[in-house]
Amino acid sequence: MMSRTALALLILSSTLAVAAEVKITPAEREEEARWLRSLGVKPPASGWPLEDPFAQPFTRRSLVVPTAWYRARPQTLRADLFREDIKLLHKIMETAYGGWDAAKRRGWNWEGFFQDWDTALGARGSDELPLADAFAPWRKFMEVQLDNHSGPVAGSFKDAGHAYSWAATLEQEPAGGCTEFRNGKGATYPMDASDPAQQPKKREDINGKPVYYIVTTTAKGPMASVHCGAAWIPAAAGWMPEESARTIHIRKLAQTEKDVPTFRSISPRIGYIRFPSFSKPAVELTLELEKSLKGRTHNEEILIVDLRGNGGGDMRIEALEQWTKFRPAEGQRRLGESCLYPALRWGYTQISSASLKPPISGQRSKNLQGGLDALFHDDAAGCPAKYSERAAKWNYTEHQYPAKPAGKTRLLALVDDYCGSDCEGAVIEIAAVPGSVIAGVNTFGVAQFIQPGYFVLPNTRLPFRIALGTSDHYGDGRSFDGYGFDVDILLATEKDMSAESIIGLAERLRPAIRKVDR
Repeated sequence: MMSRTALALLILSSTLAVAAEVKITPAEREEEARWLRSLGVKPPASGWPLEDPFAQPFTRRSLVVPTAWYRARPQTLRADLFREDIKLLHKIMETAYGGWDAAKRRGWNWEGFFQDWDTALGARGSDELPLADAFAPWRKFMEVQLDNHSGPVAGSFKDAGHAYSWAATLEQEPAGGCTEFRNGKGATYPMDASDPAQQPKKREDINGKPVYYIVTTTAKGPMASVHCGAAWIPAAAGWMPEESARTIHIRKLAQTEKDVPTFRSISPRIGYIRFPSFSKPAVELTLELEKSLKGRTHNEEILIVDLRGNGGGDMRIEALEQWTKFRPAEGQRRLGESCLYPALRWGYTQISSASLKPPISGQRSKNLQGGLDALFHDDAAGCPAKYSERAAKWNYTEHQYPAKPAGKTRLLALVDDYCGSDCEGAVIEIAAVPGSVIAGVNTFGVAQFIQPGYFVLPNTRLPFRIALGTSDHYGDGRSFDGYGFDVDILLATEKDMSAESIIGLAERLRPAIRKVDR
C-alpha cells in the first residue's frame, strides 16, 4: 500500500507539470517592461519575466509574473484548477512560509492538511466554488495558528479566517485568574491562563482612572462577560466603527478635506501629525511632508501621532525625528533566506506599487531597482528552505508609562484595531522612545508573522501571500496576531476617540507629565 507521503509526492509531481503549462506571453513581457520604465526602473534586457515562472527547481526568478496578473480578484474558483494550484502552494509554503515550523510545533500535520484539501477539492469535480467554500480547510488552519499576513488576496477576512483585535472593558476588577469568556451570541470560549495576550490588563481610562480591559479576536467577539475566579464579570465591548465613522473623527482632528499625511499646530504646546497609511503613494506624500517640516522650530510639549486606520505598507515615520530620536526597537526575528524570498518580496513590491503614478521620487525608483536586481544574484541549488535568527534589540515589555521623555517633546500615539503590519512597526518604534504614550485600543495584530511575500496561483490566477518570517515583539512568546499591542490609556468609546476628547487628553497629560518629570 502506498504511503501518504509517497502519494502526496506523486500528486505533486503531476500537478507541477500542469502548472508549468502556464506561459507568459511576449506581449505581457513588453507591458511589464513599459510599466517598469515608467517608474524609472531599468528592466532586464530580455526574457523577463521568465516564460515559465513555475518550473522546477525554483530559483530567485521563480513565481515572478507580470504585475497585471495581481489585478485579478476572482470570487469563485474552479475546483479542478484550484486543486492543481493547491499542490503548488504546498511546495511554496514548505520552502518559504515563515510559520511552517511554528505550526508543526503546535502539532499541525502539513502533509495531512494538503492531502485532505486535495481530496475535498477532488470531490467537487469542475464545480465553481465561492471563496468561502474553497478556503474552508484554510480557515481550520487559522483556528490553530492565526496568521493575518497569509492567505488569499481576494474575498473577505471571514473567507480567509483572519481576525483582528477587539477590546472590552470589565465592569470590575477581576478577583482571580480568567479562564473563559462569553460573547454577545452566547458562545463560550476558553482562555489560556499562560498567554498574557488573553488575560486582563490594568491601565487607565481617558480621565486617568484605573480600568481593566481584555482583548479577544473579532472571530470570537464581541465579548459580553468574563469568568474570573468564581465570578462572571460583565464586559462592554469597545467601539467597532465603520470606516466612515472613524474617518469623521480623524478628519475633524486633522482638519483636512482628505486623509493625507499632515502636520498642524493645535496650540503652542500641542502639535498633531497624521500618518493615514504607509502605502507607496502615501509615503510619496509623507516625503513631501518631511521637507515642509525641516527648518521649523518645534517647541511642542506633546506631539499627537495619529496612526488610526493605518493598514501598513512601507513604514515611514522619519518626520518624527524633528521632535525626537529613535532607538533600535525590533523584537526577536526569524527571517526567510530561501531562493524564493527575494522573488516573493518582489511580488509584494509589484502589488504595492501598482497604484503608483509617475513621476515618483528618486529614492523610490532606487528602491524598486534594488528589489528587481536582487532577483539576479546566485543562490543555493535546489532552493532549500533556509532561515536566519536575529536577537531582539528591544521588547515591548520594556515600554514604561508614565516615564520621563527623552527630550522636550512627548509623543502621544493614537492607535486602533485597524493599525496593522508596518503601522504596528511604527508603534513599537514610538513605544521605545522614553516617555511616549500609547492611547486608543489594541492594534490590529498582524505582525507576529511578518514580511509577506506575494505570488499568483497560475491555474486560477488567484493572488496569494504568505509571511516569510516571524517576530516576537514582547519577548515572552505571547499571541500577537488578532491581539496586537496593548495601550497605556484605553479609549474604548466613540466619545473617547473624538477630536475634542483627544485634545482634552493631551491637555490632561501636560501637567501630569510635568509632575512625572519632576
